[in-house]
Amino acid sequence: MNTSEKSTAFTVEKPIGHAITFEHEIEWLLSTPRLPVDLILILIQIRKKLGWTTKSMNANLQQGIGEKTDNPLMGQLIANEGIISASVDCLGLSAEVKITAVDHVVCLSVHDLRELFELPKPFMPSMTEPGWEPPGSNDPFMPAQPERIEKSPEIGWSDGFVMPEQYMRMGQAVNADMWGCENLPHDLETMFTVMIGAAHVIRVSIMGVICTYDNEGNLHGSLAISESDMELVVYLHGKYVSASFFTCGTSNPRPAIDALHIEFDPIQTDVTAMVRGKDVPFFYKGLLLRGGQTTVWE
Repeated sequence: MNTSEKSTAFTVEKPIGHAITFEHEIEWLLSTPRLPVDLILILIQIRKKLGWTTKSMNANLQQGIGEKTDNPLMGQLIANEGIISASVDCLGLSAEVKITAVDHVVCLSVHDLRELFELPKPFMPSMTEPGWEPPGSNDPFMPAQPERIEKSPEIGWSDGFVMPEQYMRMGQAVNADMWGCENLPHDLETMFTVMIGAAHVIRVSIMGVICTYDNEGNLHGSLAISESDMELVVYLHGKYVSASFFTCGTSNPRPAIDALHIEFDPIQTDVTAMVRGKDVPFFYKGLLLRGGQTTVWE
């Protein structure tokens, strides 16, 4: 038989098996997250307040591509200590939160949750939303006067390589193998931050997020974007990263490879790519090295 016990802010249900469940619906918020990135960041903040340890996290828009703002949003963070789930209604007016803990008392109030969910401005707006703004002073990744990374012998795409306009309409498939990385993320939340930073460089719209560990402790991340998808796998013991980008239209994923190359600091990054949508395949290769070498195109 289930028993109930009072906490400081809400009723806690304690069923057999010592799982503690807290459910609450936050209605009529001033502003709620509309995109998976916002919701993941809120779930991380809830996790930090609880002092839990992240095992996996995901969030996605329920109606796919998400070009309308009235798209319901759901997310979940799984920790060693329990599960945090959240959903936002299709109008973005209310949110429902469910925290299921194992042998832990949930010390969060409704006020704490409301404060986390009320956002003055979305963290990373989508290009498909009316409120989306180009890089500038209000953009979390780009300052008003963005610092430009000058091309150098150490990094950069060849000035002589120009993608023909007619090839760009169906997009590109780009894979990068990064060897001997010196600055790898060791947890999912850090990898998530790196991934959305790379996505932001190429101005794609994130519609879904999955970050998890495999059985050997490697980090896996996937972004479903309106332009297609991004994948990232971090092999900590081998100091190796595999990154892949599948884009459509005129989206150019190569600056995101530059960003990841700078972030992970590999000895070498091998890049292979294919332009999509041509009856004659158009392939190209690139090489980025740490120190003293120029990007080479074949």
